[in-house]
Amino acid sequence: MAAASNAGGQLSQNFVVPPRLKLSIVEGPCVGQEFDSDELALITVGRVKRCKLYIKDHTISEKHAEIAWNGQDWLLRDVDTTNGTRVNGAKLEPFSAHVLKGGEHIGFGLTTIASVELEPRTLADISMQLLLQAHIEARCQALEAASTQATADMVRRCHQAMDALAVPPQGAVAGA
Repeated sequence: MAAASNAGGQLSQNFVVPPRLKLSIVEGPCVGQEFDSDELALITVGRVKRCKLYIKDHTISEKHAEIAWNGQDWLLRDVDTTNGTRVNGAKLEPFSAHVLKGGEHIGFGLTTIASVELEPRTLADISMQLLLQAHIEARCQALEAASTQATADMVRRCHQAMDALAVPPQGAVAGA
């Protein structure tokens, strides 16, 4: 991965050229289907045509997973699906991020498996639009991650408060 040059010719660590992500379906009803991230920084995966990676497999959820460039890596997230998402056989926890690596195999649903290929690129290989899109998507991912953690903390505190309210006072008989 190369960093972008600024006007003075110096390298900036703010922009990293995303490697081209290629997915090839190697098992399942859509075997042979290929996907190339060429001009995308956010890829939705599912069994409806509005998804960027449309896989016609009834064991895959309508919106099954997201693959997003975070500024450093391609991240895979299961979006709390019925049949889950796996990487090399290990099930992903819903909404947790997995850094994709070349050679890995992603299982979507019960029958579809895709192989992952990451092809390095330079600034000459991509458009300025893609570079900016990838940078903006990375900032959005960072904001979402911070928001998700804050939300999880708030839910945990609410559950603790509700649990504290449910404790019967000392000397009280439960169910009386």
